[in-house]
Amino acid sequence: MKCDLRREELIGYLYDEIDAEKKAGIESHIGTCPSCTQVLEDLGRTRNMMRAWSDEDPPASLVFVPERLPWWRGIIPDWLSTGNRRWLAPGLSLTLAGVVLILTAFNFEARYDGQGGVFVKLRLPMGAESERTEAEREAPVTRAELIQVQQQSLAMIQELIEEGHQQQRLELGLILDQFAGDLESQRRRDLLLVGRGLQEIEGSTESRFMQTEDLLRHLLAVTYAQASP
Repeated sequence: MKCDLRREELIGYLYDEIDAEKKAGIESHIGTCPSCTQVLEDLGRTRNMMRAWSDEDPPASLVFVPERLPWWRGIIPDWLSTGNRRWLAPGLSLTLAGVVLILTAFNFEARYDGQGGVFVKLRLPMGAESERTEAEREAPVTRAELIQVQQQSLAMIQELIEEGHQQQRLELGLILDQFAGDLESQRRRDLLLVGRGLQEIEGSTESRFMQTEDLLRHLLAVTYAQASP
């Protein structure tokens, strides 16, 4: 009889990582399957051997430093991380990333407070920043200011898109001009080769006609000589 119990299920049973119903089913199966019983005993011995190992100090002094987070983790909340944004549409993720980049380009600073809030503020030169109070510096951007930035950003993006289209049209025109020039050059070369071929054929035909005419004259002369008494 074939056993359908997987090794991963036995490991989950050994470390008590499965629910009670599945655990009862595995226990019932183990009582009738010598193969799974042997595998479970081997896994248990391996676990006991690993528990018996003592921790050893490393031969060298190792210092473990925390992983350096990328710069964007400070301004993008955790719910936009890779593991938690599967429910977001790809277009929304790209839009949020574009907004952050555009705000940075317009000298805005975005900050995440760690509790689900995002603050956006304008970075001013050192002289102007020193004249502002702490409350003014920490005040979030108003909706009107954000709408203005969005409008400016959309205008800038539209301008960049139009410039890209113009550049593409220019490059396409150059490619078509080059293709037309190459096609015309190839046509001229083909016509030249055809003309040379026709001249060679005409010369060869004329030479054959002359040879045939000489041969006919020779045959007529021989025939006339033989016919004369």
